[in-house]
Amino acid sequence: MKLNTLLLILLGLISVSVYINTYKNTFMWDDEQLIQEDRYAHSFTSIGYIFTPKYWINDFPGPEKRYRPLRMVTFMFDRMLWRDNVMGYHLTNTVMNTAVVLLVYAILMQMTKNNIGAFLGAVIFAVHPVHTETVAWVKNRTDILCCIFMLLSFWVFIRNEEKKFVYSGVLQLFFFIMALLSKEMAVILPAILMMYLITLKNNNLMSSLKKTSVYWFISILHLLFIFTFIKRGGVEPVTDFNFLYILGVAGQYVGLLYVPLQLFTERLYIYFVDYLFLALFAGALIYFIIKKKMFAVFALGWIFIAMLPVLYIEPLISRPIAEQRLYIPSVGLSMLISGYVNFDGNFSLRTVNNYFALFIVLTTILFSYMTISRNFQWESPLKFWSLTVLQSPESFRAHNNLAIAFERMNKLDYAMNEYSKALELYPESSDIKSNIGVVYYKNNDIDKAKSIFADVLKEESENITSLNGIAKINEKEGEYEKAIEGYSQIIKIQPYNYEAYNSIGVVNLKLGDNDKALEYFQKGLEYNKEASRIYYNIGMLYLKMNLTNESVEMFNNVLKYDNNNTDAMNNLGIIYGMLGKPENSVEYFKKTINLNPNYYQAHYNLGNYYLDKKMYPEALGEFSRVTELNTKHEAAKKKIEIIKKVLN
Repeated sequence: MKLNTLLLILLGLISVSVYINTYKNTFMWDDEQLIQEDRYAHSFTSIGYIFTPKYWINDFPGPEKRYRPLRMVTFMFDRMLWRDNVMGYHLTNTVMNTAVVLLVYAILMQMTKNNIGAFLGAVIFAVHPVHTETVAWVKNRTDILCCIFMLLSFWVFIRNEEKKFVYSGVLQLFFFIMALLSKEMAVILPAILMMYLITLKNNNLMSSLKKTSVYWFISILHLLFIFTFIKRGGVEPVTDFNFLYILGVAGQYVGLLYVPLQLFTERLYIYFVDYLFLALFAGALIYFIIKKKMFAVFALGWIFIAMLPVLYIEPLISRPIAEQRLYIPSVGLSMLISGYVNFDGNFSLRTVNNYFALFIVLTTILFSYMTISRNFQWESPLKFWSLTVLQSPESFRAHNNLAIAFERMNKLDYAMNEYSKALELYPESSDIKSNIGVVYYKNNDIDKAKSIFADVLKEESENITSLNGIAKINEKEGEYEKAIEGYSQIIKIQPYNYEAYNSIGVVNLKLGDNDKALEYFQKGLEYNKEASRIYYNIGMLYLKMNLTNESVEMFNNVLKYDNNNTDAMNNLGIIYGMLGKPENSVEYFKKTINLNPNYYQAHYNLGNYYLDKKMYPEALGEFSRVTELNTKHEAAKKKIEIIKKVLN
């Protein structure tokens, strides 16, 4: 086996192995919003629409107006392959990251002609712990995609500079456009190509500008497209520009790249050491320029250029420093490592190279351990945000998101405590106030919840959570017309809000208007064909109307999109019994019990089946289990007495 092939296989194995423990992680942060809740990510029928400005302005569920359609295409593929199986999404991220690692190796080989140096540079990229936020957080594959296509375009470009080949120009531009469709950060590529031509190919400024002119033209067109059609207001003025802070951010990024210690999500402060890191970086760059070590100049220049778009601009103020933004800049670190091993005798002696190679191997082992450990922190929202709160106790977002995690676990007291801390840190937040209102509602403190929702709506009349909260309270209190009015107001603001359609359908069921209920349920399904809750409600409606075959179809749809829904399984068991199919009935009761042994209704239904078949011991066992789970179940108690008399 050739050494190159062996090194590529080894790189692939290392890259996969350090992220294999992400496969059991859940969706994190805004993964749910961008992947599970975005109906356009669920089907390839929307593939044309996601390339239009209308989607990104009106229907994209993320908070920022960005244009990244290629990521959406990958979500569609994942949805087709994995549905809600999160492991598949993490597998896709791992495969894409491995592709980047192999591309880094190929490019370093092309540039240095030294497979050991290229391997050492690529392996550091593969295991660098600062990449965890990019690979372990599914939605951040946008950085991976952008990097893949930037590297492909760069690779074709430098190969074409060494030896012309057919269609190279078309390939370069195709990959560049794909990078732009992945993430707007790709606009830096023309500057990187110019720097390559100037530092490593001895081109002058005008010559390099001419060779990259088409890249610049496409970049300008792309930016014009974004600021004309996506960000219609144009570039917002920076209101609190602070040059010293920008330098500190740059220094902190450099520090994270070279000394990736204390990795965490919410970075709120700049420290003196960050300026030292920036000074060391600038000093190294100046030293290499003076010594005319152009490979090192290019490597550091790659880092510098790739960091420029993310240092401190208005759209990033909510999170000015994020580890994910170092994914593309870190390619420059790999270049620096591979170039150092490859430098000639007047720069580094062979002995130094050997010691340096050993240092890289030891660093690889350390970084691998750090990456694997960091991956565990992304295992679940509760674990992740609990740690983030400890690391950044002054982050309102960390407290708010930890509260959401507690709320989903129905630990409402813990949730209220964290929401209160978040509100102390950010008292103007209507979203946090609304979340507190929801907790009061769940605790059945209706008056307090109503008061909070009303106060929020005075400040922000279109706050969806508070509008929904008021509508839920009206529904709970029997004010059905007011509830419908509230849900309808949500639909005016968010015409695609399938849950609001579902809620109106439920209210119409309570009003006895089955036709109108069905109409709204079906409207909800138009916006989310995988909404298992709506299928369930339609199934219950059909059951009420004695449309048993239709209800079976609906409950099967529930299980198609939510295969752990025990209510749907139990209902199918009941319906199959009504249809005279006892074997199917028993099958679904047993499935229900296997998934939830405490589901006493399924035990009761299975007990009735055994009783009808005169399987008295089995029936007695099921009814006894019912009374253990629900001590007030009188029907089960009576049947136990009947069975005991028969057995005696």
